[in-house]
Amino acid sequence: MPYVSREDLTAEEREVFDEFERERGTAPGHIHRAIANAPNLLRRFSAMAMELRNHTNLDPRLRELALMTVRAYRRRRVRIRPSLEYRA
Repeated sequence: MPYVSREDLTAEEREVFDEFERERGTAPGHIHRAIANAPNLLRRFSAMAMELRNHTNLDPRLRELALMTVRAYRRRRVRIRPSLEYRA
């Protein structure tokens, strides 16, 4: 499946990429660009991801640990959210 860039979308569909960047502060990654072949699906997928990340009852420290684990597994730089305080 090809990766879609913002320029590949119609003016109306570009709002999906713009919304993604506003919410996350970064351009869509590869998985999101593949899903963007169906822009409405990308909108729903992003909404689900944001809901899971920001509006669950999971302890924020555990949620951040899960994100760090995935990032480490994918060999990406781990960014710790400065707003979280970690205690032993």
